[in-house]
Order: sequence, then structure tokens, then C-alpha cells
Amino acid sequence: MARPVEQIDWTPATQANEAAAQYVQTGAVDDELQETEAQIARATHELEVRLDAIHVDMHKAHESHKHARSTCARIRSDVGFVFDARRERAQAVATTRPVRKDHDPTLYYTRTMDPQATHQLPQIVCIGDSLTQHGWDVGKRGWTAQLAQTYLRRMDVVNRGLSGFNTRWAKHTVPRIISTQNIRLVCILFGSNDAQFAPGKYHVPVDEFTDNLRDITRMVAGARVLLVTPPPVADRLYESLFEGPADRCCEGTRLYADAVRTLAEELRIPCVDLWTAMETTATSTNTPLDSFLWDGLHLNANGNDLLFNLLLQAIKSNYPELNPDSMPFVVPGHLDFANLDELTHMLAHFTKSQ
Repeated sequence: MARPVEQIDWTPATQANEAAAQYVQTGAVDDELQETEAQIARATHELEVRLDAIHVDMHKAHESHKHARSTCARIRSDVGFVFDARRERAQAVATTRPVRKDHDPTLYYTRTMDPQATHQLPQIVCIGDSLTQHGWDVGKRGWTAQLAQTYLRRMDVVNRGLSGFNTRWAKHTVPRIISTQNIRLVCILFGSNDAQFAPGKYHVPVDEFTDNLRDITRMVAGARVLLVTPPPVADRLYESLFEGPADRCCEGTRLYADAVRTLAEELRIPCVDLWTAMETTATSTNTPLDSFLWDGLHLNANGNDLLFNLLLQAIKSNYPELNPDSMPFVVPGHLDFANLDELTHMLAHFTKSQ
């Protein structure tokens, strides 16, 4: 006869279930441990492979470094030999030539190893503020870059634009950054910074501006000079750069353009009236000044084209001897000589003419 359920001893069954559960759980843990160990083994192998590759790269780098050091040492030796040879030749020549009172031997040996090596071409020097400094910007067809292209192998164009400068500062700086030797033409363009409202850092009163500009012109006495007026300011575009009021305006700058024209008349120097040309062109074509000024102050491609064409026209009208269309190359063209002897003869004539 079967016993009632409540009288059955379930202890053996419960223990068996617990043992089975523990077995299953232990087996799962073992599987996880095995997988982890496998991952560690794979990572260890990958790390060993990478370390081997690093060791190989370090060895190659070490060899490259040794080779580079050897090459540098050889180059230093070669350069030192050439330098010593040129120094000796320069010293030999120097002993047979009169030495100027302002002669600086350090400049002589470091900058002119061979005194007969080079001869400067005639120069066009452009002096001004950022409107001149940015003249090399070929992306905006800079006006000094266009001049340089026009006078290739005829004259060198030297850009001495000083961004942010006014005439007060330029008057004390220009003598230190130009040489009056071989200068044929000087273009001077200031006024845009001087026209800043007082008491701004860049502001220079009109009367002082005129005196400064006169002094700068005298610094290049003997050279042909073109005075250039500052361009108008595109007020609306320029004011958009400021959170508050702008620091200069078109009407204020007009006073400085007038001063340039007046000084040019006083000194009997040709004036390139960029102000009037830009204003007239904008009016006649019914276009805003923005079309000539990328930020309301500085020249864009159209403004640079306008200034370049005005300069070229002024040069041809006032200094026809500097007309690039009639100036010969100072160095012979390749079609002008048949052999090295003819070239050497032409170059000797060129050297004597400088």
C-alpha cells in the first residue's frame, strides 16, 4: 500500500537535484573559462606578432639613423670644403680691391662669396601699407605681382608694403628696408590707415600725413616717383566687420586722397588717382564700391586690375623710357646668341652697363 505524499522522505531527491544543478552550473563556468583562456591566448599571440614587427621597425630606424648621420657628416664636410675655397677666393679678391669705410667683412663673406657673381637689375620699389603688401596676392591678381610679370627680365619689382603701418611709422622704417641703388621708379601708396578716426592707434592728422609723405618722397630723391591716392572705403561692407561703429569711413579717407593729390602737384610728381578712378568707374557702371574691395577696404581682383592699369598708363605717359613695351631684356634672349662665346660677350657688356 502506497504511503501518503506527506510521509515520503524527499531529502534524497532534493540532494540529487541540487547536485545536478551544481554540476550544470560548474560545466557552464568551465566553458566560459575555456573561452576566456582562448581569447587570452589569441591576444597574446597577436601582441607577440606586433612586438616582433616593432623590433624589426626599430632595427630599420636605427640603420636609417646611422645612414642619415653618415650622410650629414659627408655633406657638412663637402660644404665646409666649398665654403673654405670660396672664402679664400673672396679674400684674395678683397686684398686687391679698395675697401669701403662701411665695409662689413661678415656680410661680405656670408652674402657675397664671389664679388663678381651677381649684378642687380634696375628696380621698381613699391612702398605702402597693406594695400601694397597684399599686392603679391596672385589669387586676387595683386597689382605688384602684375607689375613684376610685366617687367620680367627688364626690372625687378620690390614690394615694401607694411601691413598696418601709417606714414608716421613708415617714415622711420623705409630707410632701413630699401636701398637707393639701382632704383628707377618708386610707387608710394599710403593713407588708408592714417585715416582711422582719432584717437585710434593708426590715426595721423592730415597735415602730419602730408609732411610724412613729403619726407618719404625725399628719401628716394633721384628716382622717378608715382604718388598713389588711397581708394574709397565701401562703408556698408566695411561696417559689417564691426560689432559697433567702424573705425574709419569713406568721407574721412577722402581728405587723405585730396592731400596726396595736393602734395603731388606741389612736388610736381605724377599722381595715380585711384580714388577718383574707382569712384568714377563705380558710378558709370552703376556698380557698388564693393566690386573693387573684398572687405570694404582692401583691393580684390577688380581693384588690383584697376590700380595696375592706372600705374602702367601713368608710367607710359610720364616716364616713357620705362615703358615695358619698348624696354629690351637686360639679359639676352636665347634667340639673340648662337653659342656660349656670344652670350659671354653680351653678358660682359651687360656687366659694364650696370
